[in-house]
Amino acid sequence: MKCPQSAVLCDCVYIHIVWSILQVIRSRLQQRPSAEGFLKYRNTWHAFEDAVRYEGFRGLYKGIIPNLLRVVPSSSLTFLIYESVLKYLKSRDLSRKIQPARGHCD
Repeated sequence: MKCPQSAVLCDCVYIHIVWSILQVIRSRLQQRPSAEGFLKYRNTWHAFEDAVRYEGFRGLYKGIIPNLLRVVPSSSLTFLIYESVLKYLKSRDLSRKIQPARGHCD
């Protein structure tokens, strides 16, 4: 079954939107402790609850636009190269017989 390129692009964007939440939570957990040495978040769930409570669900998507501007072009380029190489390899005449390499043992 053949997938159109737009479907792959949509999948790429969807995956990064979902994973963006985890990136925001991870970056919050990696923050430095306060001057007194206390961590702001106890665990992942605490960081998630705090973000939603004080910033709403929009707070979970901080930095999504710069991330998509970085990821989508590189993913699209990778897919384009993959498809081009695949098309090239399929277009070659695969029915011709491959000649064995002649080594110094012949």
